[in-house]
Formats: sequence, C-alpha cells, structure tokens
Amino acid sequence: MLRTGWALILLSAFSQAQQPAPGQAPTPGSPADLVQQGQKLSREGKQDEALALYSRALDRSPELYEAHLAVGMALDLKGEYAEAREHFTKAIEAAPADSKQQAQRALAISYVFEGDADKASEPETRGLQRAFGEEGFGRRG
Repeated sequence: MLRTGWALILLSAFSQAQQPAPGQAPTPGSPADLVQQGQKLSREGKQDEALALYSRALDRSPELYEAHLAVGMALDLKGEYAEAREHFTKAIEAAPADSKQQAQRALAISYVFEGDADKASEPETRGLQRAFGEEGFGRRG
C-alpha cells in the first residue's frame, strides 16, 4: 500500500506538470495524447491498459521521455522494478534539462520500492547536483 501511495503521488505530480496549457490539448491519437490517456488509466489502477497505450506512444515516438517515465511508474506499481528502472534511465537520457530531476527522482523512488535506500540516493544526488551545480552542491555556509 505504501508503494502504491508513493507511485500515485508521483503520477499525480507528473500528470499535473505535463498538462498542456489551456487550449493546447494534444492532437487526438498523438503520442502525447496516448500518454495522457494512459495516465488516466494508471490512476484508475489499470496498469496493463496504460502500458499498452504507452507502448503505442513509444512506437510512434521512441524518445518521448514522458512515455518512458510513465512506463516506469506503471511497471513500479506492478512490482517490475528492474524493467521500470530501464525506462526511467531512458527518460533521464531523453528529458529536457528542466525535466531530468523529475525522472531521476522517479528512479530513486523505484529503488526505495525495492528496499534499496543506498541505490536510491545515487539518482537523487545526481538530480540535486544538476539542479544546484556540482560546485555548489554539498557546500556549507
């Protein structure tokens, strides 16, 4: 239950962050639209159906970081952690600079779901280093 709660919080934050501006809904049937449809299904607990839509989105746009991130979250909810982390890694690689930390946090949480706190700290630290810069990270006053 705890794992599901964290994943739903992440999915909700991800969904809200990725909503298009008013009047800019994705084109029906586009990869972005398929991801949005999948996110709705995922929030309803329909991970397999969501994964099918994400797969279609990735078939059309293999580097769509939102799709890789969503696949990772759905797989985490299913307990398929190693495969989830493969997609989180792809999401980190494909994400624009301002979205990489989000994907790194999802990767860290995947390790937490599996009970590996030591591994969880690595992507989270990289995300913070990226956000604050290598030289400013970890410095004290």
